[in-house]
Order: sequence, then C-alpha cells, then structure tokens
Amino acid sequence: MLTVFEVLKQEELPFFLELNRHLSMKGVAVAAPVARKDGRLDSVLAGKPACLVACLKGSDTALPTAEQCFHTGAMLAKMHLAAADFPLEMENPRYDAWWTEACARLLPVLSQDDAALLCSEIDALKDNLGNHLPSGIIHADLFKDNVLLDGGQVSGFIDFYYACRGNFMYDLAIAVNDWARTADNKLDEALKKAFVGGYEGVRPLSAGEKAYFPTAQRAGCIRFGCRACWIFIFRRRAR
Repeated sequence: MLTVFEVLKQEELPFFLELNRHLSMKGVAVAAPVARKDGRLDSVLAGKPACLVACLKGSDTALPTAEQCFHTGAMLAKMHLAAADFPLEMENPRYDAWWTEACARLLPVLSQDDAALLCSEIDALKDNLGNHLPSGIIHADLFKDNVLLDGGQVSGFIDFYYACRGNFMYDLAIAVNDWARTADNKLDEALKKAFVGGYEGVRPLSAGEKAYFPTAQRAGCIRFGCRACWIFIFRRRAR
C-alpha cells in the first residue's frame, strides 16, 4: 500500500518506518514497510515523503466486543515489550509542553466554564505526569480506527505517526478511553476490564501503575480534547 505524507517531514519518516519493521520482526501485528531496491524504507513522490507498507487483512470497528478489546489490549502490551530494544528515539510532541501552549491559544475562544475546566485539569497534571512509571515506545493514538480486526483477532495496528517515547499507562489510557467509550460518552466497565485484562495477561501492571491509571485517562482526555478544540476552532476559521 502506498502512503504519501502531507504533513510529516522526510527526516521524521525513518523513525516510524524502522519502528514498524522492528515490531514486525518481533511478531507484533503491524503493517511492515516494504524496502526499496537500495534498502531504503522511505521515498519521495511528487516532492512529498512517501513509503510502501504491507496491506493487512481485516477492518476497523466502531462497536468492539469484549473479545476484541481483550486481544487489542494484549497486542498493545506485546508492542510495548517488543519495542524495549528499539534504538531510535522520538520525544512525545503532544505532551505537557504542547498542552500548555494549546491551552494558551484556546483560552480566549472558549467559554468561561470550559476555560476554567481546561486550566484546572492542566494544573492538576503538571506535577503528576507519571514520569516515575515504566515507559518506552508507545503508539499514542491507538483509537479504534487504528486497529484492524479479522473476526475477534487483531490483524494489525496502523498509523504509528504519533509514536514516541512515553509512559505505558498513558498509552493504555488513550486506548481504553476510546475502546470502552459508549455512544453517550460514558465508559463501559466491561470493555475496560476486558482491554486492561488482555494487557495484563502479557504485561502485568504494578500497584503504582494501577493507581496512576485514572490520572493517565485524564491526561489522554486533555491531549485529544485540546486537539479536537484546536481543529474545530482554528481550522474552521482558516477556511
């Protein structure tokens, strides 16, 4: 499958492609990059960064079952472990520094109540980022539309272009926030239990990680809430 990148820079591409190759070699279900004849994984097409990746079976789901949540959680844990010896680095571009900057831009255009809530949450997270907890390479965007399923099994994680080094609980929380979310924006405890149970079957969580998990969920909400507001407000204005 051919992918042409509109935003990602050429010099950023090798990290993501090498990561997918590394994970594929470790048995993680991902879309492995296809190398050129000269061995390079990245290319240029029409002046834009591009690459070829393997085409995976399956499709995403808007309404996951507990079984699908369980297997996705297990694959996420497998990914975290498999990337432990990945040598390249990428800092998280959408963490606390980005929240603070986004917040400053958003405050003047938010309602008073929304602005107060956003400031309160960011202040609460400033000294509680979980930096003392186990970390490594994370996907950081494992929403339902970034996982391909073939029946109850995971056929592949895709779109690793926010992958970076980060807190494992933050990654797990981002996934659970979406996979266990109901149509009325509540958390389905059965789906949450299945997802976390699948994860723990591969990588058991420490007491500290379990205690931090609700805070990690709040951090995930701030990251994607700020992003959604940013897109809705500023991109709409730019049209």
